[in-house]
Amino acid sequence: MTQPNLLISMCDAVSSKMSFADLKTFAVRTSSKIDSQEEAQKEEYERRVKEQGQARTYVAGLDRENKEQKLSRRIDLSCFQEMRNAKLPDQRTRTPSTYLLDGKEMEVLIEWKEWDENIVSRDEVIARVSDIVAILKSPPSSLSKILPSVGFLEDSRSNSRRTKWMGIVYDISPFGNHYKIRTLRDLLTQPKEKGRGMWKPAPGDKFRLAYALASTLLAVHNCGWLHKGLRPENIVFFSSSESIKQPYLLGWDCSRSAKRGQSTEPVIAWHADAELYQHPQYFEERGDCEDSKSRYRIEFDHYQLGCLLLEIGLWCLIGDLKRWTAEQFVGPDWRNHWTKYLENKAAKLEQEMGKMYSDVVLYLLRGLEEAEIEYWNGVVLRLDQCRA
Repeated sequence: MTQPNLLISMCDAVSSKMSFADLKTFAVRTSSKIDSQEEAQKEEYERRVKEQGQARTYVAGLDRENKEQKLSRRIDLSCFQEMRNAKLPDQRTRTPSTYLLDGKEMEVLIEWKEWDENIVSRDEVIARVSDIVAILKSPPSSLSKILPSVGFLEDSRSNSRRTKWMGIVYDISPFGNHYKIRTLRDLLTQPKEKGRGMWKPAPGDKFRLAYALASTLLAVHNCGWLHKGLRPENIVFFSSSESIKQPYLLGWDCSRSAKRGQSTEPVIAWHADAELYQHPQYFEERGDCEDSKSRYRIEFDHYQLGCLLLEIGLWCLIGDLKRWTAEQFVGPDWRNHWTKYLENKAAKLEQEMGKMYSDVVLYLLRGLEEAEIEYWNGVVLRLDQCRA
Protein backbone atom coordinates (compact mmCIF):
# COMPACT_ATOMS: atom_id res chain seq x y z
CA MET A 1 0.00 0.00 0.00
CA THR A 2 1.42 3.39 -0.98
CA GLN A 3 1.35 6.54 1.14
CA PRO A 4 -1.59 8.06 -0.83
CA ASN A 5 -3.54 4.82 -0.42
CA LEU A 6 -2.80 4.90 3.32
CA LEU A 7 -4.28 8.40 3.52
CA ILE A 8 -7.40 7.27 1.67
CA SER A 9 -7.78 4.26 3.97
CA MET A 10 -7.40 6.45 7.05
CA CYS A 11 -10.05 8.87 5.77
CA ASP A 12 -12.39 5.94 5.11
CA ALA A 13 -11.74 4.63 8.60
CA VAL A 14 -12.51 8.02 10.17
CA SER A 15 -15.68 8.46 8.12
CA SER A 16 -16.86 5.03 9.26
CA LYS A 17 -16.90 6.39 12.86
CA MET A 18 -14.36 3.84 14.05
CA SER A 19 -13.45 4.17 17.74
CA PHE A 20 -10.16 5.85 18.64
CA ALA A 21 -8.65 2.58 19.91
CA ASP A 22 -9.66 0.71 16.74
CA LEU A 23 -8.42 3.59 14.61
CA LYS A 24 -5.04 3.47 16.34
CA THR A 25 -4.78 -0.30 15.80
CA PHE A 26 -5.78 0.12 12.15
CA ALA A 27 -3.08 2.78 11.63
CA VAL A 28 -0.37 0.57 13.17
CA ARG A 29 -1.32 -2.43 11.03
CA THR A 30 -1.51 -0.36 7.85
CA SER A 31 1.83 1.30 8.55
CA SER A 32 3.37 -2.14 9.11
CA LYS A 33 2.09 -3.26 5.70
CA ILE A 34 3.73 -0.24 4.07
CA ASP A 35 7.05 -0.98 5.80
CA SER A 36 7.01 -4.62 4.65
CA GLN A 37 6.11 -3.64 1.08
CA GLU A 38 8.87 -1.03 0.97
CA GLU A 39 11.34 -3.61 2.29
CA ALA A 40 10.23 -6.10 -0.38
CA GLN A 41 10.64 -3.45 -3.08
CA LYS A 42 14.11 -2.62 -1.78
CA GLU A 43 15.13 -6.29 -1.87
CA GLU A 44 13.75 -6.65 -5.39
CA TYR A 45 15.66 -3.56 -6.53
CA GLU A 46 18.91 -4.89 -5.05
CA ARG A 47 18.31 -8.27 -6.72
CA ARG A 48 17.76 -6.60 -10.09
CA VAL A 49 20.91 -4.49 -9.76
CA LYS A 50 22.95 -7.58 -8.86
CA GLU A 51 21.54 -9.60 -11.75
CA GLN A 52 22.11 -6.76 -14.20
CA GLY A 53 25.72 -6.53 -13.08
CA GLN A 54 26.22 -10.28 -13.55
CA ALA A 55 24.62 -10.17 -17.01
CA ARG A 56 26.76 -7.23 -18.12
CA THR A 57 29.89 -8.97 -16.83
CA TYR A 58 29.03 -12.12 -18.79
CA VAL A 59 28.38 -10.18 -22.01
CA ALA A 60 31.58 -8.16 -21.51
CA GLY A 61 33.44 -11.47 -21.43
CA LEU A 62 32.05 -12.26 -24.89
CA ASP A 63 33.61 -9.03 -26.18
CA ARG A 64 37.04 -10.38 -25.26
CA GLU A 65 36.66 -13.61 -27.22
CA ASN A 66 38.78 -14.17 -30.32
CA LYS A 67 37.59 -15.44 -33.70
CA GLU A 68 38.26 -19.10 -32.86
CA GLN A 69 36.14 -18.86 -29.72
CA LYS A 70 33.28 -17.33 -31.69
CA LEU A 71 33.51 -20.10 -34.30
CA SER A 72 33.50 -22.79 -31.60
CA ARG A 73 29.70 -22.39 -31.40
CA ARG A 74 29.24 -23.14 -35.11
CA ILE A 75 27.66 -26.47 -36.08
CA ASP A 76 28.42 -28.10 -39.42
CA LEU A 77 25.50 -28.16 -41.85
CA SER A 78 25.96 -31.92 -42.32
CA CYS A 79 24.77 -32.52 -38.72
CA PHE A 80 21.19 -31.74 -39.78
CA GLN A 81 19.51 -34.61 -41.59
CA GLU A 82 16.94 -32.60 -43.52
CA MET A 83 19.52 -30.19 -44.93
CA ARG A 84 22.36 -32.37 -46.08
CA ASN A 85 21.22 -32.36 -49.70
CA ALA A 86 18.17 -30.11 -49.53
CA LYS A 87 17.93 -26.88 -51.46
CA LEU A 88 16.33 -24.39 -49.12
CA PRO A 89 14.10 -21.65 -50.55
CA ASP A 90 15.20 -18.06 -51.03
CA GLN A 91 12.80 -16.89 -48.35
CA ARG A 92 13.31 -18.74 -45.10
CA THR A 93 11.70 -18.23 -41.74
CA ARG A 94 12.13 -21.14 -39.33
CA THR A 95 12.93 -24.74 -40.12
CA PRO A 96 12.24 -27.70 -37.79
CA SER A 97 15.04 -30.23 -38.09
CA THR A 98 16.88 -33.08 -36.38
CA TYR A 99 20.37 -32.43 -35.05
CA LEU A 100 22.73 -35.41 -34.77
CA LEU A 101 24.84 -34.93 -31.66
CA ASP A 102 27.21 -37.71 -30.55
CA GLY A 103 25.08 -40.30 -32.30
CA LYS A 104 21.87 -39.06 -30.67
CA GLU A 105 19.04 -37.16 -32.31
CA MET A 106 17.81 -33.82 -30.96
CA GLU A 107 14.70 -32.06 -32.23
CA VAL A 108 15.63 -28.47 -33.04
CA LEU A 109 14.20 -25.34 -34.60
CA ILE A 110 16.43 -23.25 -36.87
CA GLU A 111 15.77 -19.53 -37.12
CA TRP A 112 17.37 -18.07 -40.21
CA LYS A 113 19.25 -14.80 -40.42
CA GLU A 114 19.67 -13.31 -43.88
CA TRP A 115 22.71 -11.09 -44.29
CA ASP A 116 24.32 -9.04 -47.02
CA GLU A 117 28.11 -8.92 -47.20
CA ASN A 118 27.85 -5.49 -48.85
CA ILE A 119 26.41 -4.14 -45.58
CA VAL A 120 28.17 -6.14 -42.88
CA SER A 121 31.23 -8.39 -42.94
CA ARG A 122 31.11 -12.14 -42.38
CA ASP A 123 33.35 -11.85 -39.31
CA GLU A 124 30.97 -9.33 -37.74
CA VAL A 125 27.91 -11.47 -38.48
CA ILE A 126 29.59 -14.56 -37.01
CA ALA A 127 30.62 -12.64 -33.89
CA ARG A 128 27.12 -11.26 -33.42
CA VAL A 129 25.32 -14.57 -33.99
CA SER A 130 27.81 -16.42 -31.78
CA ASP A 131 27.19 -13.93 -28.96
CA ILE A 132 23.42 -14.40 -29.31
CA VAL A 133 23.90 -18.17 -29.04
CA ALA A 134 26.08 -17.74 -25.94
CA ILE A 135 23.49 -15.53 -24.22
CA LEU A 136 20.62 -17.90 -25.07
CA LYS A 137 22.66 -20.94 -24.03
CA SER A 138 23.47 -19.57 -20.56
CA PRO A 139 20.90 -16.82 -20.02
CA PRO A 140 20.42 -14.74 -16.85
CA SER A 141 17.77 -16.22 -14.57
CA SER A 142 15.24 -13.51 -15.47
CA LEU A 143 15.60 -14.24 -19.19
CA SER A 144 13.28 -17.21 -18.86
CA LYS A 145 10.91 -16.90 -21.83
CA ILE A 146 13.49 -17.96 -24.40
CA LEU A 147 14.46 -21.21 -26.11
CA PRO A 148 17.96 -22.48 -25.27
CA SER A 149 20.33 -22.35 -28.22
CA VAL A 150 22.81 -25.13 -28.99
CA GLY A 151 24.79 -23.29 -31.66
CA PHE A 152 24.59 -21.70 -35.08
CA LEU A 153 25.12 -22.92 -38.61
CA GLU A 154 26.29 -21.21 -41.77
CA ASP A 155 24.92 -21.69 -45.27
CA SER A 156 27.33 -19.92 -47.60
CA ARG A 157 25.23 -20.55 -50.72
CA SER A 158 23.91 -17.29 -52.15
CA ASN A 159 20.26 -16.92 -53.09
CA SER A 160 18.67 -14.98 -55.95
CA ARG A 161 19.05 -11.74 -53.97
CA ARG A 162 22.80 -12.44 -53.55
CA THR A 163 22.44 -12.59 -49.80
CA LYS A 164 23.54 -15.41 -47.50
CA TRP A 165 22.19 -17.21 -44.46
CA MET A 166 23.10 -18.14 -40.93
CA GLY A 167 20.85 -20.12 -38.64
CA ILE A 168 20.38 -19.95 -34.86
CA VAL A 169 19.64 -23.47 -33.60
CA TYR A 170 17.20 -23.92 -30.69
CA ASP A 171 16.63 -27.08 -28.68
CA ILE A 172 12.91 -27.92 -28.72
CA SER A 173 13.24 -31.57 -27.63
CA PRO A 174 11.66 -30.93 -24.16
CA PHE A 175 8.31 -30.27 -25.85
CA GLY A 176 8.06 -33.84 -27.16
CA ASN A 177 6.05 -34.70 -30.26
CA HIS A 178 2.53 -33.69 -29.22
CA TYR A 179 2.58 -29.99 -29.91
CA LYS A 180 1.93 -27.45 -32.62
CA ILE A 181 4.07 -24.37 -33.10
CA ARG A 182 1.85 -21.29 -33.09
CA THR A 183 2.89 -17.67 -33.20
CA LEU A 184 1.00 -14.77 -31.68
CA ARG A 185 0.31 -13.64 -35.25
CA ASP A 186 -1.32 -17.01 -35.95
CA LEU A 187 -3.60 -16.66 -32.93
CA LEU A 188 -4.49 -13.04 -33.68
CA THR A 189 -5.57 -13.96 -37.21
CA GLN A 190 -7.10 -17.36 -36.54
CA PRO A 191 -10.22 -17.62 -38.73
CA LYS A 192 -13.63 -18.28 -37.29
CA GLU A 193 -14.76 -21.89 -37.34
CA LYS A 194 -18.24 -22.98 -38.36
CA GLY A 195 -20.56 -22.49 -35.42
CA ARG A 196 -17.82 -20.88 -33.36
CA GLY A 197 -16.53 -17.34 -33.09
CA MET A 198 -12.88 -16.33 -33.22
CA TRP A 199 -10.92 -17.70 -30.27
CA LYS A 200 -9.93 -15.09 -27.70
CA PRO A 201 -7.99 -15.62 -24.47
CA ALA A 202 -9.28 -14.63 -21.05
CA PRO A 203 -8.30 -11.11 -19.88
CA GLY A 204 -6.20 -12.60 -17.09
CA ASP A 205 -4.16 -14.59 -19.63
CA LYS A 206 -3.66 -11.40 -21.65
CA PHE A 207 -2.27 -9.63 -18.58
CA ARG A 208 0.12 -12.50 -17.83
CA LEU A 209 1.33 -12.57 -21.44
CA ALA A 210 1.95 -8.81 -21.41
CA TYR A 211 3.86 -9.07 -18.13
CA ALA A 212 5.96 -11.98 -19.43
CA LEU A 213 6.97 -10.04 -22.55
CA ALA A 214 7.76 -6.84 -20.63
CA SER A 215 9.89 -8.62 -18.02
CA THR A 216 11.70 -10.62 -20.71
CA LEU A 217 12.55 -7.44 -22.61
CA LEU A 218 13.93 -5.96 -19.38
CA ALA A 219 16.21 -9.00 -19.03
CA VAL A 220 17.39 -8.54 -22.63
CA HIS A 221 18.24 -4.89 -22.00
CA ASN A 222 19.96 -5.81 -18.73
CA CYS A 223 22.40 -7.81 -20.86
CA GLY A 224 23.21 -4.62 -22.77
CA TRP A 225 21.43 -6.02 -25.82
CA LEU A 226 18.75 -4.77 -28.22
CA HIS A 227 16.15 -7.16 -29.62
CA LYS A 228 14.88 -5.20 -32.66
CA GLY A 229 12.21 -7.75 -33.61
CA LEU A 230 9.32 -7.46 -31.15
CA ARG A 231 6.52 -8.44 -33.51
CA PRO A 232 3.73 -11.04 -33.19
CA GLU A 233 5.41 -13.56 -35.50
CA ASN A 234 8.32 -13.69 -33.05
CA ILE A 235 6.21 -14.66 -30.02
CA VAL A 236 5.90 -18.44 -30.17
CA PHE A 237 3.82 -21.01 -28.28
CA PHE A 238 4.29 -24.79 -28.19
CA SER A 239 0.90 -26.25 -27.36
CA SER A 240 -1.58 -28.87 -28.49
CA SER A 241 -4.40 -26.31 -28.29
CA GLU A 242 -4.92 -22.55 -28.37
CA SER A 243 -3.09 -21.06 -25.41
CA ILE A 244 -0.96 -18.01 -24.61
CA LYS A 245 0.21 -19.17 -21.18
CA GLN A 246 3.77 -20.18 -22.16
CA PRO A 247 5.26 -17.63 -24.58
CA TYR A 248 8.78 -17.83 -25.99
CA LEU A 249 10.58 -14.89 -27.54
CA LEU A 250 12.27 -15.55 -30.88
CA GLY A 251 13.27 -13.17 -33.68
CA TRP A 252 16.90 -12.80 -32.58
CA ASP A 253 18.18 -12.62 -36.16
CA CYS A 254 18.64 -8.82 -36.15
CA SER A 255 19.39 -8.32 -32.45
CA ARG A 256 22.71 -6.81 -31.42
CA SER A 257 24.67 -5.25 -28.60
CA ALA A 258 23.54 -1.78 -27.52
CA LYS A 259 27.10 -0.51 -27.15
CA ARG A 260 28.34 2.30 -29.36
CA GLY A 261 30.09 1.52 -32.62
CA GLN A 262 27.83 -1.39 -33.60
CA SER A 263 26.58 -1.39 -37.19
CA THR A 264 22.81 -1.51 -37.59
CA GLU A 265 21.59 -4.06 -40.11
CA PRO A 266 18.29 -3.38 -41.89
CA VAL A 267 15.38 -5.44 -40.56
CA ILE A 268 14.44 -8.10 -43.12
CA ALA A 269 10.93 -9.21 -42.16
CA TRP A 270 8.57 -11.78 -43.59
CA HIS A 271 5.47 -9.61 -43.39
CA ALA A 272 4.73 -6.41 -45.28
CA ASP A 273 3.41 -4.64 -42.17
CA ALA A 274 6.69 -5.03 -40.22
CA GLU A 275 7.50 -1.33 -40.52
CA LEU A 276 4.28 -0.46 -38.67
CA TYR A 277 6.01 -1.66 -35.48
CA GLN A 278 9.00 0.64 -35.93
CA HIS A 279 9.40 3.97 -34.17
CA PRO A 280 8.99 6.90 -36.62
CA GLN A 281 12.52 8.10 -35.89
CA TYR A 282 13.90 4.76 -37.11
CA PHE A 283 13.19 5.90 -40.67
CA GLU A 284 14.77 9.32 -40.41
CA GLU A 285 17.74 9.94 -42.66
CA ARG A 286 20.79 8.50 -40.96
CA GLY A 287 23.53 10.95 -40.12
CA ASP A 288 27.24 10.24 -40.05
CA CYS A 289 27.60 10.68 -36.30
CA GLU A 290 27.03 8.07 -33.62
CA ASP A 291 24.31 10.21 -32.04
CA SER A 292 22.08 10.12 -35.11
CA LYS A 293 18.45 9.79 -33.99
CA SER A 294 17.82 7.01 -36.49
CA ARG A 295 20.38 4.65 -34.93
CA TYR A 296 18.46 1.84 -33.31
CA ARG A 297 18.20 2.31 -29.56
CA ILE A 298 16.38 1.00 -26.51
CA GLU A 299 13.40 3.36 -26.95
CA PHE A 300 12.62 1.68 -30.26
CA ASP A 301 12.29 -1.68 -28.49
CA HIS A 302 9.92 -0.01 -26.02
CA TYR A 303 7.83 1.30 -28.91
CA GLN A 304 7.61 -2.17 -30.47
CA LEU A 305 6.51 -3.60 -27.13
CA GLY A 306 3.81 -0.92 -26.97
CA CYS A 307 2.52 -2.06 -30.37
CA LEU A 308 2.48 -5.68 -29.17
CA LEU A 309 0.61 -4.85 -25.96
CA LEU A 310 -1.93 -2.86 -27.97
CA GLU A 311 -2.51 -5.92 -30.17
CA ILE A 312 -2.89 -8.16 -27.12
CA GLY A 313 -5.38 -5.76 -25.55
CA LEU A 314 -7.48 -5.35 -28.71
CA TRP A 315 -6.76 -8.92 -29.85
CA CYS A 316 -6.09 -7.95 -33.44
CA LEU A 317 -3.07 -7.00 -35.54
CA ILE A 318 -2.19 -3.34 -35.93
CA GLY A 319 -1.87 -4.09 -39.65
CA ASP A 320 -5.56 -4.99 -39.65
CA LEU A 321 -6.34 -1.74 -37.83
CA LYS A 322 -4.66 0.14 -40.66
CA ARG A 323 -6.62 -1.80 -43.28
CA TRP A 324 -9.95 -1.35 -41.49
CA THR A 325 -9.77 2.36 -40.73
CA ALA A 326 -10.98 5.07 -43.08
CA GLU A 327 -8.05 7.26 -42.04
CA GLN A 328 -5.39 7.83 -44.68
CA PHE A 329 -1.71 7.55 -43.78
CA VAL A 330 0.04 9.34 -46.62
CA GLY A 331 2.65 12.03 -47.11
CA PRO A 332 6.09 12.48 -45.58
CA ASP A 333 4.69 12.65 -42.03
CA TRP A 334 2.45 9.58 -42.24
CA ARG A 335 4.41 7.60 -39.65
CA ASN A 336 3.87 10.24 -36.95
CA HIS A 337 0.19 10.29 -37.92
CA TRP A 338 0.17 6.49 -37.56
CA THR A 339 1.66 6.72 -34.05
CA LYS A 340 -1.03 9.22 -33.01
CA TYR A 341 -3.65 6.81 -34.33
CA LEU A 342 -2.18 3.99 -32.21
CA GLU A 343 -2.12 6.26 -29.16
CA ASN A 344 -5.84 7.00 -29.63
CA LYS A 345 -6.53 3.26 -29.81
CA ALA A 346 -4.44 2.70 -26.67
CA ALA A 347 -6.42 5.34 -24.75
CA LYS A 348 -9.63 3.45 -25.56
CA LEU A 349 -8.18 0.22 -24.13
CA GLU A 350 -9.22 1.40 -20.68
CA GLN A 351 -12.78 0.16 -21.29
CA GLU A 352 -11.69 -3.46 -21.78
CA MET A 353 -8.27 -3.76 -20.13
CA GLY A 354 -8.40 -1.10 -17.41
CA LYS A 355 -6.65 2.24 -16.96
CA MET A 356 -3.38 0.79 -15.69
CA TYR A 357 -2.88 -1.36 -18.80
CA SER A 358 -3.96 1.46 -21.09
CA ASP A 359 -1.49 3.85 -19.44
CA VAL A 360 1.39 1.39 -19.86
CA VAL A 361 0.74 1.10 -23.61
CA LEU A 362 0.62 4.89 -23.92
CA TYR A 363 3.89 5.28 -21.98
CA LEU A 364 5.63 2.86 -24.35
CA LEU A 365 4.28 4.49 -27.52
CA ARG A 366 4.98 8.05 -26.40
CA GLY A 367 8.31 7.33 -24.74
CA LEU A 368 9.09 6.67 -21.09
CA GLU A 369 11.36 9.70 -20.90
CA GLU A 370 8.56 12.04 -21.95
CA ALA A 371 6.27 10.55 -19.30
CA GLU A 372 9.14 10.59 -16.74
CA ILE A 373 8.52 6.89 -16.14
CA GLU A 374 11.15 4.27 -15.25
CA TYR A 375 10.68 0.97 -17.10
CA TRP A 376 10.63 -1.32 -14.07
CA ASN A 377 8.15 0.69 -12.02
CA GLY A 378 6.13 2.20 -14.85
CA VAL A 379 5.81 -0.86 -17.07
CA VAL A 380 6.78 -4.19 -15.50
CA LEU A 381 5.33 -3.64 -12.01
CA ARG A 382 2.16 -2.03 -13.36
CA LEU A 383 1.52 -4.97 -15.68
CA ASP A 384 2.12 -7.35 -12.78
CA GLN A 385 -0.59 -5.50 -10.84
CA CYS A 386 -3.20 -5.75 -13.61
CA ARG A 387 -6.06 -8.06 -12.67
CA ALA A 388 -9.06 -9.32 -14.60
